[in-house]
Amino acid sequence: MSLTPDTACDQDPGEALALSVAETIARLQAEKVALQESLAASQEAIATLTARVAELERQLGLNSRNSGKPPSSDGLKKSPRTTSLREPSGKKPGGQPGHKGETLCQVAEPDVTLDHYPSHCASCGSDLPPDPATEYSARQVFDLPEPQPLVVTEHRAHACRCGHCGEVTRATFPDGVTALVQYGARIAAFVVSLLHYQLRRGSIRLSLLRNACCSEIRIPFSRVKF
Repeated sequence: MSLTPDTACDQDPGEALALSVAETIARLQAEKVALQESLAASQEAIATLTARVAELERQLGLNSRNSGKPPSSDGLKKSPRTTSLREPSGKKPGGQPGHKGETLCQVAEPDVTLDHYPSHCASCGSDLPPDPATEYSARQVFDLPEPQPLVVTEHRAHACRCGHCGEVTRATFPDGVTALVQYGARIAAFVVSLLHYQLRRGSIRLSLLRNACCSEIRIPFSRVKF
């Protein structure tokens, strides 16, 4: 007796292959997404660890010579003292005989003179008027003058009508005068000098420059363009 296969259970080989390929593609895509996420997490961890290693190496390289740490923190890793390559001259330290020193001396005509008189007698306590002053001793103090207010210069570009043809011609403003209100070239040069030359060394920050502008020349630092 011959057996007839059930046609309902039969499956086209092409359809089975297509289904298998689709499942494989879906699985590979899921694995690809998982690998990409893992790679991103690994790269982030590597960047964090690299920054941490760099910070630790920087801290290990700090000592009393290149940071604000005290010499006692150097421990046994103190760097040797740098010896001078100059040969001893046999002279004593300090100024040599015959050297003309530079000392602050009093001037004959001071800019400001302030007279101070005793208010009472040191012996009996009587009041002393300033009239019977007999002599005085002088001491001079050299100091910076008080900050002066800014000098405001107004530029006026006038318009004139020609008497020959009637055309009105207006004068041009000087070079550099481009806004209705602005700071001059001297202030900009002062700020640039402090920022790039006098305040570039050490731990001085822009806050000190801002304070200098506000206290010395009485201008807001944020309004100075350079």
